[in-house]
Amino acid sequence: MVHVMVVGGDPLALRHAENVLRALETVWICSLFTNPQEFLEQLLIASVDLVLLEIDMNITGIHGLQLASVIQTSRPDVSIAFLASNADYVIEAFDMGVLDYIVKPLTVKRIKKTIDRIARGGGVGAG
Repeated sequence: MVHVMVVGGDPLALRHAENVLRALETVWICSLFTNPQEFLEQLLIASVDLVLLEIDMNITGIHGLQLASVIQTSRPDVSIAFLASNADYVIEAFDMGVLDYIVKPLTVKRIKKTIDRIARGGGVGAG
């Protein structure tokens, strides 16, 4: 079972991601977050394998790239997959060593590839 947290600024996008993830029997959705501070507090204590993070969110003054950097520092054992509306940050994302960069719309077929990689032991960073 792959434990997933979803973080983003758009509640509708979070619900869509939740619905897509629920279609996969190998996924346990830990929580959905629109508040980065609440997310970070839970990240430190939760059992989580993957953070699905909206890269182009800008809630409470933090960008997805900045939040990913905090995740990597505080929980280097957790994989990050960015969810983006376009490919504007793909180079920066992979330079950071994230596991995946998914351009919306999120689909079951697409996220399954990411989940399968983690399940096979290929989590944390690209490569």
